[in-house]
Amino acid sequence: MGRFALLVAACCLVIPAPVRAEAESGWKPNLIVYFVGASMTGEAAIQGVSRDVDASFGELIENLEFGFMGAFRIEKGPWSVGTDINYMGLGTSGEAGRVEIDSDQWMVELNGGYKIRPFFMLIAGLRYNSLSTRLFFPQSENELKGAEDWVDPLIGGRLDLRLGKEWMAHLRGDVGGFGVGSDFAWQLVPGVEWMPSERLSALAGYRFVGTDYENEDKGFKYDVTVSGPALGLVCHF
Repeated sequence: MGRFALLVAACCLVIPAPVRAEAESGWKPNLIVYFVGASMTGEAAIQGVSRDVDASFGELIENLEFGFMGAFRIEKGPWSVGTDINYMGLGTSGEAGRVEIDSDQWMVELNGGYKIRPFFMLIAGLRYNSLSTRLFFPQSENELKGAEDWVDPLIGGRLDLRLGKEWMAHLRGDVGGFGVGSDFAWQLVPGVEWMPSERLSALAGYRFVGTDYENEDKGFKYDVTVSGPALGLVCHF
């Protein structure tokens, strides 16, 4: 992830100036590469067998198998269209080591936005979730596996407040699911952006993502909140 972020930053330094691109087309593309250091709390169930999930940031980093996080947004006037892609392969232990929990999770979001004020944008879209979970019990060597895919509609907003020439504060929040996919899903991301140049800026914040999904027919449940600090680079084309 570090090498990829440096490559993206290098590309941003050699592209044409964004002021000229905006003057020609009015379109303003932004590419974001970021990483979230997460902790997990909640409950997971496979085939009716339920277990608590409680893993700190340090434990997840120790057991992180692979992760990728990136976003792309195009803005023109008050309108915008964007996507946000997250993948995390995680492994951790629960209930004092009596169960091992492995999960592979995709979250792919497609959203549209409209600025009703220069500092506030309404957002609506869809978030695709794909989750594969494995519970392994070392004492009995029993193993349970489950996988689910679902789509959540979402609505929310983004608040952007300028703090100075080079600084901006952001607050993104949304809710979704509404029984269409998840019973309820929510996200909250406060953060700050440092903009030392027209082409490149840096993001720092904290991300909370909560998902309450259940398939009673399969005995599958995923009621988990993931939270942690987020760092990223933004390329302004």
